[in-house]
Amino acid sequence: MLAQSGRCVLNAHPKVIKACTVSSICSEYTLPTKAFTPRRHSLSPTSPLNPTSSRRRHSLLQLTTKAVDHEAAATGWWTKGDIPPNFIHITGGVTALLDQLQAHQKNLIVLDLFAPWCAACRSLYPKLLKTAAANPDVIFLAMNFDENKPVAKQLGIKVLPYFQLYRGSDGKVAEFSCSVAKIQRLRDALEEHSCDEDGCPFDPDSPVQLPEKKEAQAV
Repeated sequence: MLAQSGRCVLNAHPKVIKACTVSSICSEYTLPTKAFTPRRHSLSPTSPLNPTSSRRRHSLLQLTTKAVDHEAAATGWWTKGDIPPNFIHITGGVTALLDQLQAHQKNLIVLDLFAPWCAACRSLYPKLLKTAAANPDVIFLAMNFDENKPVAKQLGIKVLPYFQLYRGSDGKVAEFSCSVAKIQRLRDALEEHSCDEDGCPFDPDSPVQLPEKKEAQAV
């Protein structure tokens, strides 16, 4: 993973670990010098006579990555805060997702894909809860990427946080990546695709299907 421009890019190279703050300024994590200090050698780390040095540095990077991920995930930040009733966490994979899309066809639905280790997702979360509370007629479905990788792969998700909007029989009407600095993009999309007082148009006899796989649009 890699935090870049206020979002977390999936499957990034592990040599650079960054975290984006609320102000969208990225700062690099430096490797801990106490917990994972390698043994001192007289040979230079880059010396061709020291073939184990590169493997050791790679191991340290992997350990650091796991430590950062564990620290973020251990807080359980995605389960905290004043969660409004229209903000629903999806557990159960594609079947659970389809059930929710089918059950709320009359509502505009926002599918939010996040990950516990994603700093950009964590920064956006409080504003996302406030946005959901301010739009009680909109259903927000939060899906944990780590627990639903087959679904994310089917949807072609390449960056987090990522949003897809569904509107009744119109199906998917919008999709985009949105960081905390660009929360207005989500608000504008809610206003653009909002349903009228009677709800979104839909066909109760038509089963809901996930859209075909498509490359995610990064912003």
